[in-house]
Amino acid sequence: VCIDVRDIRSRRAISDQEIRFEMTDGSVWVNRLKRRCPNLRFENAFAWDVTGGTVCANAQTIYVLNSGNACQLGEFTPVQPER
Repeated sequence: VCIDVRDIRSRRAISDQEIRFEMTDGSVWVNRLKRRCPNLRFENAFAWDVTGGTVCANAQTIYVLNSGNACQLGEFTPVQPER
């Protein structure tokens, strides 16, 4: 599964191993990282280098901003939007 970064409305770390992506079309995806990423939830901020405009499961590395921890995304799972 790949998502287009232009379609991401917001992103939020919900734990040190999960990131929630809310899309402009109303859909929501959660990515479960391959391993726990220290300080991800606490900082709730990360950077990534995206090539081609898409982020794909199991193929993207993120970097927690202040700590610099490098972590790899895992699988994307669709979830129900919060009401």
